[in-house]
Amino acid sequence: MIINEDIAATIINEQLNPAYMELTNMKGYKKRKILYTGTPLPEDLESIKKVTGDDSWEPDEWYVVPFRASDNLVSRSYKVWHDNVLEQMPKQLIGKNLILNHDWENVSSSIGIIFDGFISYDEPEQEVISGSDREQSNSKIIQEKGYKCVYLLAAIHASKPQEIMDIKTGRINKCSTGSILSNVNVICPHCTEEYGREIGFFDIDENGNYICPHSLPGGNYYEPKAEELVADYAIWDGSFEGVELSLVVCGNLPGASVIR
Repeated sequence: MIINEDIAATIINEQLNPAYMELTNMKGYKKRKILYTGTPLPEDLESIKKVTGDDSWEPDEWYVVPFRASDNLVSRSYKVWHDNVLEQMPKQLIGKNLILNHDWENVSSSIGIIFDGFISYDEPEQEVISGSDREQSNSKIIQEKGYKCVYLLAAIHASKPQEIMDIKTGRINKCSTGSILSNVNVICPHCTEEYGREIGFFDIDENGNYICPHSLPGGNYYEPKAEELVADYAIWDGSFEGVELSLVVCGNLPGASVIR
């Protein structure tokens, strides 16, 4: 691909507009992290060099984009990530590709690489809490557990000026994680609250009967246990294998987006 060097330099070499984020991880450890778009800071350039395996990169060859990649609120498909899954995400996704539209089979869909990630508490915007008409469930989750988010930093090379401009102009704004979840346990929030321990939708008691009377929400290809007892959402736990982070028009989680 032939790149107009003047255009590429204009896109990449812009003044940073950093936001200093006070991070509090799940163990209560606090530190400050800079979230910004533009030329990578020295420590971030070192991370880019590490994940690409190339020590020769110069700062003006890369454009950094921060993402809120995931959180613990209710998705459009009535799913909530278990804390255990959220905690696996940053490590699993560092070094993986930033791609377009979850197009796993198309190498040309890849436009960048994820070089850093972390999980922290945050303060959600009202539009995130009320996203997809889940305000009641989301408010309860935040009240009980706080708003837990996964943040990822991706780097896009100067050879992708159009994609960089699409992000800068807002034509690309939302994101979505791509993964494989194994050893899955789907947990009912209502029965978990009632019993004081995690209860899966398909757990059985000593007599071989379902402990949970609720059906999974969102429509499924099996006969519901009881149509009038559909759960508000389902909590998904398991082993998370990170594959990619996608740029999309509308992701499953309303709060997953480029941080501006």
